[in-house]
Amino acid sequence: MRVRNICGGLAKEADFLFREKELAAAELALKDGNSLKLFSLRRIGKSSFLIALRDRLHNNGIPITFINLEGKEAPSDFFHSILDHLPKDISDKLIAGWGESKTIPHQLVESLKKRSKKIRLAKVGIDFEQSVLDYWNPLADAVGSILEKTENPGVIIFDEIPFFLENMIERGHGRDSIESVMGALRQFRQQGLSMILCGSIGMDALLERHNIDPNVINDLKTFHLAPLSHEQAREMLTVLADSQGLDWWNEETTDAVLANVRDWLPYFLQFAFLEVHLGGKGDPETVSEIYRAKIFPGLIQDFITQFENRLKRRYDPPERAQVDLAFNAILKSETRALPSADLRTLLAPTAKEPRWFIKRLIDDGFLTPPDAVGNIGFTLRFLEEWWERS
Repeated sequence: MRVRNICGGLAKEADFLFREKELAAAELALKDGNSLKLFSLRRIGKSSFLIALRDRLHNNGIPITFINLEGKEAPSDFFHSILDHLPKDISDKLIAGWGESKTIPHQLVESLKKRSKKIRLAKVGIDFEQSVLDYWNPLADAVGSILEKTENPGVIIFDEIPFFLENMIERGHGRDSIESVMGALRQFRQQGLSMILCGSIGMDALLERHNIDPNVINDLKTFHLAPLSHEQAREMLTVLADSQGLDWWNEETTDAVLANVRDWLPYFLQFAFLEVHLGGKGDPETVSEIYRAKIFPGLIQDFITQFENRLKRRYDPPERAQVDLAFNAILKSETRALPSADLRTLLAPTAKEPRWFIKRLIDDGFLTPPDAVGNIGFTLRFLEEWWERS
């Protein structure tokens, strides 16, 4: 079977490789009634994984609803998104339940209905948002009640929820709004709904910064998508070369690609394969030159942009100086890692809360959580290389 080199888009069916173990683990956890949190870097294959998981669950009779909260910015968007994406029979019951409630004003229910689907208003007024917050508990209770009575509500995936919470904060919604959203999600889980909370950044530091009780997510099982193993990376490149009919591609070519591209994210390998394929030669010298001229600059543009944007958007100038201090210290270390205690000491003179600042860098994907002996380093060797050259 021919495998296509899907470079940057969704890899489906035969084009989706080497995640069988993760798919089986996620399916088992969800079937047993667990809920997951999956926070990973962009381009690591999260979307393709979720599509494959959705198809797998669907084929086994488990409905799955995907709700993308990226770009949403108001508490009412939470209920709008639920109305827009739940199966019609469940959303109809939900609207009916809201309408029958003696504690939710009829006008509010009508406004929620009108702002649902394609007739939603472009802008939402402050008064409407305040009404949603004022009646948040009965609105959420009705959702939970309907889901609880539904024989097979399936699984809901909420993607990019950290960005949704950040957008609410930037719009002026504070701690109470975040607690309302996260509390409602926890309530739904306690009423038997399995879910996956996803994002390209973590949310521990966000919750801590705004004094949100971490218990709102402590029932979620952490699910991790790691880069491919060396064996999987070799097999991926070999399968792609065979599928493309590249008779000049050999083990030496594969070794050269893996030696230059030292982080074996599926996208990195697919991008590198494409550039070497276009180059038409697979000797080590040529592969190294293609890496310097094409692959490294291309990955900087396609992958590192997310980190550059995070630094610009999420760190003010004094904080950026602290980032420079931390990253440079890690690079100077022989092992390219520092004990977390040493990193806190380093930042203490300039950072108000060094521990929380380090947690932010971890949530944003720059640094790893402390390992078994407490050391912290860059999440990827490519990040080291980028920072060293920047």
